[in-house]
Amino acid sequence: MSGNLRQRDLFIVDQAHDQDDRATLKIAEIVSAVCEKMGIAEPFAMSGRPDEEILRMNRHLLPRAAVLMSFGSKGGEKFSKREHELIEEYVRNGGHLLVMPVPPEKPPNSILENFGAVFGDRKIVDEENHAGRHNDHIIVRDFSSHPINTGINAVRFGKFGCYPIMYGNLQTTELAWSSSSSEPPRVAVATESVYGMGKVFLFGQTRLFQDDFIKELDNEKWFTNIITYLCSERHPSEIGERDKKGMLLCIYCGIEISEGDKFCGSCGQRI
Repeated sequence: MSGNLRQRDLFIVDQAHDQDDRATLKIAEIVSAVCEKMGIAEPFAMSGRPDEEILRMNRHLLPRAAVLMSFGSKGGEKFSKREHELIEEYVRNGGHLLVMPVPPEKPPNSILENFGAVFGDRKIVDEENHAGRHNDHIIVRDFSSHPINTGINAVRFGKFGCYPIMYGNLQTTELAWSSSSSEPPRVAVATESVYGMGKVFLFGQTRLFQDDFIKELDNEKWFTNIITYLCSERHPSEIGERDKKGMLLCIYCGIEISEGDKFCGSCGQRI
């Protein structure tokens, strides 16, 4: 587990760099539900203008953050030099950075250059595997065996398409791919990169998890899996397993626990 993740008790959401934060009710609901289940504090949203350097002002919270999520992020010079340094330091010391752009806006590649994986600037189209009339509403059915993909058969990306993910980091793992009929063909749409003691997770678009598209195919389950894994680095099925009678059991000692318990009363482990 990277960077003593269980000692981190915050989930920070960056909303201070001109994010497209419309239609994000379901994102907020899922993040809050997972945090509650994992014993992590209510998600902390950093709001403000880019020139206020909100991340710098809240830098004392980064060592406590299990996840720093930047969704709907736009490119350009929105992050200051000091914020670039803080993000790099946060990941290097064991944090999890989750970045999702919002096509057709320019992706926030400036904050990713240290990590060896960036978004391409040309959206993916697929004439054979898409939804409705739009060939950029691609449908993805090709997934790795990573825990975030447990129970996932297909996801649908939303309007304005998905950016491919390009990388030169040998410690980057591809998590999902577009089809062989897409242009460009079979390119990564989700990746996990190891950097120092931490990890960087990239997904080619925010909109598939926003309110208009999250109920499509397995989108909601995928996002729930993603947030669960980022908060714990545990397989989603391990977070409070139930036995055949429906009892909720501690994954460490197997003793029955109750909904809402943060620690097992028998072995004392954090659940």
